[in-house]
Formats: sequence, C-alpha cells, structure tokens
Amino acid sequence: MRVVGKSTLLAKLRDAYAGVEGVVFVDEPVAAWEQAGLLSAMYDGRLHAAVFQMMALSTRYAALRRARRPARASSSRSGRSGATAASSRRRI
Repeated sequence: MRVVGKSTLLAKLRDAYAGVEGVVFVDEPVAAWEQAGLLSAMYDGRLHAAVFQMMALSTRYAALRRARRPARASSSRSGRSGATAASSRRRI
C-alpha cells in the first residue's frame, strides 16, 4: 500500500473527478481561521480545541453550502430582485 499525504490525495481526487457533475471540492478556510485569530488562540491555549473544532466544522459546512448552491438568476420566481430575495432568506 502506497501512503500519500492529504494534499496529494486531494489533488489526485480533483484530477480524477474534474468536470464530473455533482462533485464539489471545497478547501478548508484556513485563511479565515487565521484572520479571525482562531488558530493562534487554540495553539496558545486561549481557545479550547473543541471550540475550534466546532468553528472549523461550521465554516467548512458554510463553504460547502456556498459551493453547492446553484447560480441564481438576477431575479427570483416571485419577481423580487436578487438582493431583496437574498436578504429575506433565513440564516442559520
């Protein structure tokens, strides 16, 4: 069995599934975690690892939802503008 790292495996999977409808690859939002100070806070003990993991899961899930959301037309079916329809969507 040949062992590869996560980055190598991800690159191979991206190549293998390039252009396949319904397959989406979403990178971890590490830059956002760093910008928010989450990584440094976790590593120096100011933030419990479990709290970081919940934030990481939440941001990964949000990125996956954005990646899987179909492109919207400039107006919704109800005739409202895209901005109005977007602002009326329920946020989780």
